[in-house]
Amino acid sequence: LFSKGSAMSATHPARAYNLFEFVKGLALSITNTVYVPYLVTLGLSYADVARLNAFFWGMIVVAELPTGMWADGKSRLWSIRVGMAFATVSAFAYAFVQGFWGALICELLMGIAFAFLSGAQQAWIVDALDHIGEGHRRRAVVGRSAMLRGLGVIVGGLAGAFIGAHNPRLAWIAEGVFSLCGLAVAWFCMRDQGEPLHRVSEKEALHKSIALLRLHPGLTWAVAAAMLYGLVLPFNHYWTPFFAARIGQTALGYLWVPMYLALASAGALVRSERVVFHGVSGVTLALFLAGSSL
Repeated sequence: LFSKGSAMSATHPARAYNLFEFVKGLALSITNTVYVPYLVTLGLSYADVARLNAFFWGMIVVAELPTGMWADGKSRLWSIRVGMAFATVSAFAYAFVQGFWGALICELLMGIAFAFLSGAQQAWIVDALDHIGEGHRRRAVVGRSAMLRGLGVIVGGLAGAFIGAHNPRLAWIAEGVFSLCGLAVAWFCMRDQGEPLHRVSEKEALHKSIALLRLHPGLTWAVAAAMLYGLVLPFNHYWTPFFAARIGQTALGYLWVPMYLALASAGALVRSERVVFHGVSGVTLALFLAGSSL
């Protein structure tokens, strides 16, 4: 979890960020293989699962703007901590939920968590490295953290499949515990090195973001693509009941590994210094690799 050549201090931003990404990836992937089977045991239909995910993604879209303004205007680290706090509460609440409406509340809480985390952690590490004179290590640190996050996701998915085979509620409790660990890392290991030197108000941050979108049309298309991904999300979960009936709940963990590796390969190629992407061809190739996991 240590960055090569970094200081061994617990406050070194690269080390703290790598640890946070690993724990967060582990926490938020534990329930990937038990999510739909668990909801079915609560009496929800597959249509209800799609509705829940529509509300989940809708909450992210609605909350993305104000949470981003708070992260820029108030504090990025504060935003990260609040996001992990919401994730922790949502996971623990999901372990004891009953019915559609209880699940919906948990989904909305998790959507708020994702919105608080979105962008804030990446902005934090970029500025933190710049502030300590290690901006040249940005690509290496981000690439290493992506690998650690991927490792956490694989371990979490495998562990969740085994836990869920015995008791799916325990998988949600495990997610809550590791989310709490992620909050602890953000609280005790991550410092204010990643805050901007010249802080702006929430309103000014919004105006600057809009101006940047107008200046770079490619960013506008990227935002549109991210929002359209919400149409894919409701269908991503149906692989678990489909295969659970054929290979069993425990074996879903072994299926999760190649599925996620196919998805992660797209990010690995984008981050690779040996591969140079040019415009549409690079984006298309990355999307093809990501989609192959489906």
